[in-house]
Amino acid sequence: MHTRHQSRCSALPHHYIFPLFSKCSLTTHLHVLSAMHESNRLRRLGLVVDSEYRALICVVCGCALSCSGCQVTSHLWEKHQVPKDARTSITSYIHSLRLLDLSRLPPRPNGSPAHTNLKTKRGYACKLCDYLTASEERIGRHLS
Repeated sequence: MHTRHQSRCSALPHHYIFPLFSKCSLTTHLHVLSAMHESNRLRRLGLVVDSEYRALICVVCGCALSCSGCQVTSHLWEKHQVPKDARTSITSYIHSLRLLDLSRLPPRPNGSPAHTNLKTKRGYACKLCDYLTASEERIGRHLS
């Protein structure tokens, strides 16, 4: 025999019946929401993650940032005077993303279009090989 609740549920069209979340899928759902919240928080701070290069970029400065230690929060304070309460716990989130250190980022391919979030710099090219750099000091060391 059907109870009053069972008969109401079976009378509903299929698209009104929602599956119950298992504990695992609910936890996963909460992690996704948390990550979305943190990603939006990064954007509000003027930061974006380049998923192709696994790098953190300051859109305001147009440069990739080192993610080691608390360098991102230092950058936000020293360059943009972002208050401490807005920077709180951002370092642990950035470390959880496992982004590449600046020294390990591969150079963008020659002739590639400008990156939408990075400033384009004039640079130096070695006439003897494919070496390129934006640093006069580095081209000098390369040529010596």
